[in-house]
Amino acid sequence: MSIKLPNLPKPKAIIFDWDDTITNNWWRVFWSMNKTLQHMGYDKWSEEEALRRLGASGRDVFPRIFGNNWQKGSDTYYKFLDETLKDAPEPIDGAVEAINILADKTDIQLAVLSNKRGDLLRDEVKKLGLNSRFFAVIGAGDCERDKPSLVALQKILKHGGLQAGAAIWFAGDSHTDMECAHSGGCTAVMIETKKPPEDMLSGIEPHANFINCLDMARFILNEFYEEIGLIISKTQCR
Repeated sequence: MSIKLPNLPKPKAIIFDWDDTITNNWWRVFWSMNKTLQHMGYDKWSEEEALRRLGASGRDVFPRIFGNNWQKGSDTYYKFLDETLKDAPEPIDGAVEAINILADKTDIQLAVLSNKRGDLLRDEVKKLGLNSRFFAVIGAGDCERDKPSLVALQKILKHGGLQAGAAIWFAGDSHTDMECAHSGGCTAVMIETKKPPEDMLSGIEPHANFINCLDMARFILNEFYEEIGLIISKTQCR
C-alpha cells in the first residue's frame, strides 16, 4: 500500500524523542510528579494539567513549579522516579522493530533528542540494544539548554553533518517536540502515544501523524522504498 502525502519529503534523518515515543514512561512521570507535589505541600495534578505543564526538562520545569525550592523538588522527584525504574525501559510495541527497520536503510540517519536526563537516557538506549543504531543520543543536561531550545538540535545536526530542513523529521509525542521541530525548520511528526491537548499545538501543528513508530516505519517503507505488503493502520498528514 502506498499513500501519497503532498509536501512530505523522504527523510534524510529522523530525530526521535524517547519517552512515550519509543518507551512507555508517562505513568512514571505522572505518578512521581504527583508524589512530589504532595510531599512539597501542593495539590496533585490531573492528567490533563500534567500534560500541559510537563514536557520540558527538569531544569526548566522545577523552577517554574517550586521557585527557590526547585532543587528540593527535583531531588524529591527523582527519588520517587527511581522507585519506578526497576522494570525500565519498557519499549512501546513495535518501537524497537521500527528503529531496526529504519536503521537498516543506509540513506537515513537516526538520532535521539530527549528531555530525559542524559545519563538515564543513554543507559536505557543501551539496555534496548539500540546504541549502535543512533549517530547521536542527547538528553537533558548535555547541552547549555534543553529541548525545545535549538541548541541541542543544532548539535545533533552538526554531529551528523546535516542541515536543518524538511528532510529532517522530528518524531515525538509532545508539544515540546513539535515546537522544536517547527523552530528548527524540520518536518514535525506526531507519534500519537500520548497526544497533548489540541490547543497546545496551535501554530506548531504536526505535518504528519502516526499511531506509533512502527506505523511510521511502515509508511516510510511503502512510500519511499516501494516495499509492499506492509499495512498502514492509520496515517494523517497536513
